[in-house]
Amino acid sequence: MNIAFLAPYAPTRLRTRAFHFLKTLAEQGHQIALFTVWSDQTERACLAQIEQFGIRVIAAPLTRQRALWNSLRALPTTIPLQACYSWEPKLARLWSDALAREKFDVAHIEHLRGARYARAAHAQTRAVVWDSVDCISKLFEQTRAKSANRWSRFISDLEYPRTRAYEAALAREMPHTIVVADAERDALLALNPAAEKSIAQRTHVVPNGIDTKFFARRGAAHEPATIVFSGKMSYHANLTAALFLLDEIMPLVWRRAPQAQVLIVGANPPAKLRARAEAAQAKIIVTGSVADIRPFLERATVAIAPMVYAAGMQNKVLEAMAMETPVIATPDAIAPIGARAGQDIIIANGAAEFANRIVEILDAPARQRMLAANGRALVETQLSWRASVDKLLDIYARARKNARAA
Repeated sequence: MNIAFLAPYAPTRLRTRAFHFLKTLAEQGHQIALFTVWSDQTERACLAQIEQFGIRVIAAPLTRQRALWNSLRALPTTIPLQACYSWEPKLARLWSDALAREKFDVAHIEHLRGARYARAAHAQTRAVVWDSVDCISKLFEQTRAKSANRWSRFISDLEYPRTRAYEAALAREMPHTIVVADAERDALLALNPAAEKSIAQRTHVVPNGIDTKFFARRGAAHEPATIVFSGKMSYHANLTAALFLLDEIMPLVWRRAPQAQVLIVGANPPAKLRARAEAAQAKIIVTGSVADIRPFLERATVAIAPMVYAAGMQNKVLEAMAMETPVIATPDAIAPIGARAGQDIIIANGAAEFANRIVEILDAPARQRMLAANGRALVETQLSWRASVDKLLDIYARARKNARAA
């Protein structure tokens, strides 16, 4: 296929969905033009890597001033900040001109941040696939009630009603919408109860996968009594989970396993996390940004995802399972994965149950090995990017067929 793919941020290994869609599609021989923005030289280098996959990259700089101006202009309107943040007029012109000039089979646009570009594409072609990824209004609803970050709660209060209305309109308009999990699909459908049946036929689940060649153990042994939680720590859901871990779960663990150490691994940890690490001395290590997450997952006895709230698939869970590190997580964190509780992964709810499950696994080497092997087998057999892209290609084919019949 000849694919026009728009990402409202530079795809990288950390922005894993767009990156691996592009990489896998290119490996299968599809012709791809990526339209995107970049904000710094690191992102430009990532785009150069994508060009090495044989993908044509059409990119424009998105400055902080432009993103701030976009957001300020959106404030007095009914348009969500997310839907305006990544708008870049030069990229919009290049996108529109290419859709008018070239014979693309399908236009794929990612995320709510790409919604304005999706609407522009829909004005020119019916063969549009909008990748909502998650239902952002559902995430805002949870953030308002549960986030440990006051600023996140404030923004969510501001954004929730207009994001809900905007996502509902997009779900009605877009010829095809994809999301990462059944729960996100259900949330989008619930925004349009009167048109739910019609929208359901055009809303599809395409889960994330995991690169099992990149995420694979290299032989290092697990260190004893080492617990890891990973993710971008400036993201409010991760910060809330990290504070839940340190303030409520770990004091219960340390009563029974005083030797346990916690690794909080991820970029931009706020001062409150660093302060807890300093107060706890060596019992808590907050790393900040790391070049490679894999050594930390290899070290850990167990990875945990104590998500107080979350959206979509938790890539941190997939990465740990691929690295053969046992995982303890909340039910919502593992629901999209299809893992067997007690066999592939351990489920816990609440501080006391998390603490009990952590202490039990620290003292059970045989069970650690069983969970590690089963988790690795699950991601290898059921959660590959190739399987996800096969589903994506089926939706592309439907979009192309419907557009030609229109």
